[in-house]
Amino acid sequence: MKFSYLAVLAFIFFGTVWLEIILNARVYRKIKRLILTIVPVVILMVIWDYYAMFIPYYGVQFSPMFLYLSLVFFTSKMALCIADCVACNILISSAVSCKKP
Repeated sequence: MKFSYLAVLAFIFFGTVWLEIILNARVYRKIKRLILTIVPVVILMVIWDYYAMFIPYYGVQFSPMFLYLSLVFFTSKMALCIADCVACNILISSAVSCKKP
């Protein structure tokens, strides 16, 4: 599974040999054009393979840490919100409950 793209490219390469033999397409004789066509595709496929394997691996590795950090972050926000509400209630109640002389 790790080298599946390379296996597909090898299959395509060897599967087109008959074009060279029967149809005389001269694809393999134009080596510069062949390299300029295949190399960018291989580079993109290898980069995609590493990226596609990188994200799930580290996502699973660090998901408990992300859960913990989000729990700490949101509970601290909730505590600050409750503290603000309590401070506002104290200020409002002290302003409203002023006794007239």
